[in-house]
Amino acid sequence: MSGASSRNRVREALASGRFLISVECASPTAGAPFEAAIRPILGLARAIRNDPRIDALALTDRTRSDHDHDPIAIGHRVVDACGRAPIVHLAGKDRGPADLSERGYHTPLVAGLLFLTPSNGRRIRQADLPGVIITDDLAQKLDEEARAPDGGQAAAYRRLAFQIVGVRQWATRACR
Repeated sequence: MSGASSRNRVREALASGRFLISVECASPTAGAPFEAAIRPILGLARAIRNDPRIDALALTDRTRSDHDHDPIAIGHRVVDACGRAPIVHLAGKDRGPADLSERGYHTPLVAGLLFLTPSNGRRIRQADLPGVIITDDLAQKLDEEARAPDGGQAAAYRRLAFQIVGVRQWATRACR
């Protein structure tokens, strides 16, 4: 990436406590050649280059399939097109912060956690989101939690706390 001349507006916003805006782009499937597949993302990156309202493009990691183009490789091109460091979502799937560092990509680690309530679980299952799976067993557990006096809120907070602990442990190990 052309790191010397690019701005990391995400880092700047996090450091200052300022609200930030990112535009999320799904990484294209690897069925199309890389250059052709990323052309729309690069067009969007060029369009936001001089827009002070938008801090970054956020690139997803394998949301359409396990065979999407690599968002890290796309991220290098986004920096060149818009002069800003993108946010790269990592879906796990055998990638972590160490992979980013090895490939010259240095950004703050931001984890996207899900506050999974019974109603959220039902909506997710109905929407059939790629890469997001609520198993039958988990759906049954959520239905049981919904019958609790608090509607499953305490269980949702416990799950969120476990996610936070898991992410901290994962990030600590991965960044060593």
